[in-house]
Amino acid sequence: LDSSMDVLSIMLQVEDLFQRFEQISANQAVQAAELLIQISALLQKVSAKKGSEATEPDIVWAAKERYCKQRLTLLDSVDSAFARDLRFMEGVVEVRPSLPQLWRCLELLQLQRKQIQVVAEEMLKQLQGILAARATRLVAEESP
Repeated sequence: LDSSMDVLSIMLQVEDLFQRFEQISANQAVQAAELLIQISALLQKVSAKKGSEATEPDIVWAAKERYCKQRLTLLDSVDSAFARDLRFMEGVVEVRPSLPQLWRCLELLQLQRKQIQVVAEEMLKQLQGILAARATRLVAEESP
């Protein structure tokens, strides 16, 4: 009975954190990430151990599914904001003031490395475009 009460107590805490998460505005990515980290830590406490034959109550499974959906929603929002707030134009990088908050959110979610790869790929495309355009101009200037 104590175990059931512990699970219910933790699940009430998880529900409270979900409610707080859902009330956060889109420009509060760091606070949203911090709440998701807290939710994850609580869900780990009531999760069956890997390799064990113990089953988890439906309420735990539902909360895990909700967590995954909320995390995906946050990541989609951060990805969109990152693309908006870090823009590459010919020879210029535009950075908006909210970028450090987005970067911190990615750090909390341990996704900075993935974002670095995305940014590096975009920079490479931009650089290739610039080099191709300059090469075309040079060839055109040298042609009689």
